[in-house]
Amino acid sequence: MELRSGKKRTFSITAVILTCAALLLTLVAFGCGSATTPDTAVNNFFQAINAGDSDALLGSVLPERVRAMSDTERQQLQAQIKIKSETYSDLKLKVSYDKNDKNKAKVVISSGKISAKNPTTGQTQNQDFKDVPEESRTLNAVKYKGRWYVDIQLSQGEAQPQSGTQPGQ
Repeated sequence: MELRSGKKRTFSITAVILTCAALLLTLVAFGCGSATTPDTAVNNFFQAINAGDSDALLGSVLPERVRAMSDTERQQLQAQIKIKSETYSDLKLKVSYDKNDKNKAKVVISSGKISAKNPTTGQTQNQDFKDVPEESRTLNAVKYKGRWYVDIQLSQGEAQPQSGTQPGQ
């Protein structure tokens, strides 16, 4: 009987190790939700807004931009995102890589819709991104430590990224 119990225990430990190995391979293969392309980073950014998930939103933004935020700014952003006052749908993105730096790109929202609740009237207003000037529907993306992030100003105390800057370095 003792022998059988030992075999059972060995089998259980082996099963746990194999399950963990399979899970690890899956996470590595699929990147655990990380952004492997500039458009994935932008999609993650807007999905976080749609879900009201401030942690996911901050995770999609270049880490140095998040670190520049004060505690008050972070709390305000969390409260604003939680409200889910804006919804983005049917987004089509066009990526243009920087010719001088393969770790930078511009992502233009070529089409899609935004719905936002007017705080004064309470009514939902819809707008097509095609009606928005291209400059206002273009986001910078930066590859940092092997992952793409949206490079957007979150803190009032820092400058908005420019095309010639070297964010993430």
